[in-house]
Amino acid sequence: MVCSAESTSKRQKPEEADRISNLPKSLLCHILSFLTTKEAVVTSILSSRWKTLWTLVPKLDFDYYELTTTSSSAEVQSNKRYNFNFAHIVSRVWALRSASQVQKFRLHWDHGVYDPVHMDTWVRAAIARGVEDIDLNIDPNSN
Repeated sequence: MVCSAESTSKRQKPEEADRISNLPKSLLCHILSFLTTKEAVVTSILSSRWKTLWTLVPKLDFDYYELTTTSSSAEVQSNKRYNFNFAHIVSRVWALRSASQVQKFRLHWDHGVYDPVHMDTWVRAAIARGVEDIDLNIDPNSN
C-alpha cells in the first residue's frame, strides 16, 4: 500500500536532540515555576522524567476560572459541582506535590460557596512549608 509506505518514511526522521530534558532538574523546576500550576502539571505527559517534576515546583497558583471550564459564569454560580471540583483539584495537588518548601501560594476562588475547612488546610500546609508569599482572593459573591 503506497499510502502506508509514505507515512512510514515520513515518521523515520533522524533523532533530534532533546536539550530541554537534559537540563538539570533544578533548572527545569525554575522554568516550570513561571507557569500556572495547571500548566506545570500538564508537562507531566511529556516523558517519564517529567512525570513528577511539577511536584517539585515551589510555587502553587490556583485560579477558579482556569481550573473549572464552564460555558457561563451563571452556570458556575448555580452548580456546586464546580466548587467541589476546584476544592478537590487543589487538595489533590497539595497531596501529590513533594517540594518541601513553598515560595508562593496563590489562590483565587471568587465564585460559589467555599469551604473554610479547605482554606484553613491549604493555608496551614503553605505555612508549614515556609511560604514566603501568600496571595488569597476569596470572594464568593463576585461575578
